[in-house]
Amino acid sequence: MSSTLVRSRYLITNASHGGPPVLENGALYQQDGRIVAVGPYDDLKPRYAQAPELGGSDYLLFPGLVSAHHHGSGYSSLQQGRAEGSLELRLFQGLARRRLSPYLNTLYACAKMIESGVTCSLHHAYAAGDAETYAAAMQDVLRAHADARMRVALAVAVSDQNALVYEDDQKFLATLPPELQRGMAALLMHRGIPADGYFQVFQHLREAHADSQLVRILLGPAGLQWCSDELLTRIAEAAGLAKAGIHLHAVESPYQKEYAVRRFGRTAFAHLHELGVLGPRTSCAHCVWVTESDLEILADTQTTVVHNPSSNLRLGCGTAPVLPMLQRGVNVALGTDGSTLNDDDDMLQEIRLCLRLHRPIGLRAEHLSPGQALAMATVAGARAAQFEDQIGRLTAGRRADLVLLRMHGLVPTSLAVTDVLQAFLLRAKSTSIDTVMIDGQIVLREGALTAIDKEAVEAELAAEASQERTGGEREREQLIAAAIPYMVRFYEDWTLPAGQPFYQVNSRT
Repeated sequence: MSSTLVRSRYLITNASHGGPPVLENGALYQQDGRIVAVGPYDDLKPRYAQAPELGGSDYLLFPGLVSAHHHGSGYSSLQQGRAEGSLELRLFQGLARRRLSPYLNTLYACAKMIESGVTCSLHHAYAAGDAETYAAAMQDVLRAHADARMRVALAVAVSDQNALVYEDDQKFLATLPPELQRGMAALLMHRGIPADGYFQVFQHLREAHADSQLVRILLGPAGLQWCSDELLTRIAEAAGLAKAGIHLHAVESPYQKEYAVRRFGRTAFAHLHELGVLGPRTSCAHCVWVTESDLEILADTQTTVVHNPSSNLRLGCGTAPVLPMLQRGVNVALGTDGSTLNDDDDMLQEIRLCLRLHRPIGLRAEHLSPGQALAMATVAGARAAQFEDQIGRLTAGRRADLVLLRMHGLVPTSLAVTDVLQAFLLRAKSTSIDTVMIDGQIVLREGALTAIDKEAVEAELAAEASQERTGGEREREQLIAAAIPYMVRFYEDWTLPAGQPFYQVNSRT
């Protein structure tokens, strides 16, 4: 039996509504990964005097953070030598990317996330090839999380159409010169897993981890534009039977918004709702290009939105209207998408960026509050990851996923308790994180990872990425480069009207 008494100057118990969120001179006692008691240190110390003690009077204690959208991409595209670009360009160029070891790439991502206080990731995991190859990749991803001792919700990704552009692949291929057409057609062969094989892999993983405290298995359709109605309907039915979560991309870019209107004559969320995909166990990443009616659908179906501010800015997609979502009661979580501002998966920085983005102009304008931002990164993310009743709060009965941060220089001694949350989110740096505990196990101690040799993993990834390209890889890169002008031309008439923004940012006149 393992137990710990964790002491802090300030203990953030709960970022959501209800009850005092910050406890001064607080402490927490955990036993075998379960939080047994939370209260004043002076009350808990006599009761649990024999327990090993962590923290102290100069520490801030807060719930472990949840990155509710990630792809296990620890080694970024920029590190692999691929230039920045808009989303659709990046997706197209990604057809030629070198595939790194899913185990090493995920393990490196876990290391970076843990260093910034993330204790759980919703990992939307992609793989190519037949069912056996696909299953092996999923096992590698899960093994990486296990070796990192990190909690994970694995959304097993799948797609069955529109691999090149938001249109039938054969129609797009028909627009290419004959030689380029043949090369691109060959590139598409053996990319996707057949639907039957996909559901077999999902079911096997689901059964294998049914009793796990640290793993949830979700269905992961890539997105409306990449999945046929038949596949999405089958996913919705499978999720209902298994009471499993669903995680997908939704209207990340204006082109994805336009796709739904052109293809179905209605918005993406109206169509997803009709197919039965949306609901309390479904989370949709991005949701930048939503309409007023979409927000009503999201609220009515209790579907979660996962906001990815860094990724959306880097890929030129825009900013999701988080405030209008929250005003309608939509559960909004936060993710890093493996594409943060500094390629570091720094969740504290992501929270801060989120706070800074959602500040409409005007003295009477409503701004995103520190409590709302932290809730997005804790309780809201826990719901998206299907750990809603387990993590996200530091209260008795929850699992012991927690973070201790050194407070030296963070706040003045005269700071009121009610201002601690604001000072923490607007000033704290991940370099001040001292200890991270997941399910009662210490995975970061005195700022050092206990289960991962981050430098060694990074060196292995760098060696993989820097290997000389094979003849086939060079040919694929040349093929994609030659096809890019045709891809750009495909979207030329997809320009959306300016519309009316949710936020006013600036004005030309």
